[in-house]
Amino acid sequence: KHGTDLINTAIASIRGIVEIEQAEIDRQRQEQEKESDRQLQNTIQSVGTGIGVGVGVGGIIATSYPLIEKTWQFPSPQQPLLPLHPLIIAITLSLLSGGGLGLFAWWITRKHLRSTSANKQISPIPTSAKTEPK
Repeated sequence: KHGTDLINTAIASIRGIVEIEQAEIDRQRQEQEKESDRQLQNTIQSVGTGIGVGVGVGGIIATSYPLIEKTWQFPSPQQPLLPLHPLIIAITLSLLSGGGLGLFAWWITRKHLRSTSANKQISPIPTSAKTEPK
């Protein structure tokens, strides 16, 4: 009987160790899934911002179509410095403003995600866990 008790105790100890290790593995897996979800969310927001900027640039190019018809001369020895074609100026300005707005949106999104993830990590003590002095 003494040997059986020792074997039962050893089996219970092994089961406890396995449960602890399984809990640690599950916790690590959940953290990896959360990080993967965050990365996916950032990717989706970046792609969305890029699509928005692309649509904006496309709209500016479409509205700048009459600028294509304006005449422009190539630089010559008599006139080495000519202003750029209006279409090139419009496209350059739209790309710069779109890129700037895209970076600004990305920065705001990243800042917002960091603040919300920091708020989720700090959880208040539930009212049921508070003890009142007697």
